[in-house]
Amino acid sequence: MVGFSNGGMLTYQLIAQKKTPFAAAAVVSAAMFVGQEQPPASMPLLIVHGLKDRVVPIEGGMSQMRFVARAQAQPFLSLNQTLERWQKTNQCQSKTQSDSKQFEVWSYKSCKADLQVYLLKEEGHTWVEAEDANQFDSTEAVWKFLKQHRKQ
Repeated sequence: MVGFSNGGMLTYQLIAQKKTPFAAAAVVSAAMFVGQEQPPASMPLLIVHGLKDRVVPIEGGMSQMRFVARAQAQPFLSLNQTLERWQKTNQCQSKTQSDSKQFEVWSYKSCKADLQVYLLKEEGHTWVEAEDANQFDSTEAVWKFLKQHRKQ
């Protein structure tokens, strides 16, 4: 399951159900909401988020974009709060970080289900497509992650 922005928020809702038909999920430029319950079952999860996202800020809270904030019923969880929930659900023991000019990768280790994060340093609320081989490509990262996981 893949979702961008509002679709990512729907993805978070769907994968937090007790019984889900999905083998893995990827969310891009999305957040969980304050008050959203702890996911009950582990799920391989990839999160891609721009550090300069003003629509769904990684710090959480209300959107910095007025048209979004007016429709927002609850504040967003911060990325760190979201990761704490998924670390607990996926039973992750540790985290490694790698860094490049365009992005950071956080990979959680010794987990019941994979948990991985791409933080895009110069991007906002967007689905990034690479213009050359040296850039990050959201589609490629999502596909690479999802194709590793099949429903058992």
